[in-house]
Amino acid sequence: MSNGVSVRVLAVQQALETEFSLVEASGNPSSVGSCVARVWLPPKNEATWLLKRYAEDVTYLHHILHLPSVRQQMEDLYKQLSLGLRIEPCHVALILSIFASTAYTLTPLTGGDAVFTNEQTAVKCAFLWSKMALDVLEHSSRSTPGSIEDIQATIILSFVIFNFEGFTMRFRALSASALTMARDLSLHRLDARPDRLPGPHAPLDSDIGREIKRRVWWHMVSTDW
Repeated sequence: MSNGVSVRVLAVQQALETEFSLVEASGNPSSVGSCVARVWLPPKNEATWLLKRYAEDVTYLHHILHLPSVRQQMEDLYKQLSLGLRIEPCHVALILSIFASTAYTLTPLTGGDAVFTNEQTAVKCAFLWSKMALDVLEHSSRSTPGSIEDIQATIILSFVIFNFEGFTMRFRALSASALTMARDLSLHRLDARPDRLPGPHAPLDSDIGREIKRRVWWHMVSTDW
């Protein structure tokens, strides 16, 4: 367990063949009242394949990620897991949301490197990963001040939830949550004059970081319109 998130690394087929996915899908009674978010991640080779498919087939739906940065975050996450180091819940939530979105939107699979054996397996993984990502986001909201990764994960998950459930209360709650977090991080004032920004010392972002924040904010604005 690291930073309140308990992570197991299991191959997709191995996870689906064990009771782990069934317990997580129905809710683990032993975790009621605890502050632990329990998730499983695929091994690095499967994770790399999923991120590659996301970059090729999904990212155009919402241009809110800088993929080289996400690849580096994923590399760091798996390295931290292998060394037993502290991990950030927001990074886990973002990676899980990417995996869920990829699994749900995959076209008919070809090639020997496919992670999923059939469409039903992909949809089941999408459901499990989206549920786990929601759990991690809830934990992150209680234990961290919020981050751009939390917002990105929430936006991506809202698309997955919309496809699973439609225009439901959960989808609307996710959309509202992303907007609230964005305002808390002052994304709506990103390009305001420095002397008008809240606080005596506004944090300095890289050019890439500022551009991604702009894209996240204007994505939410445009979809709300």
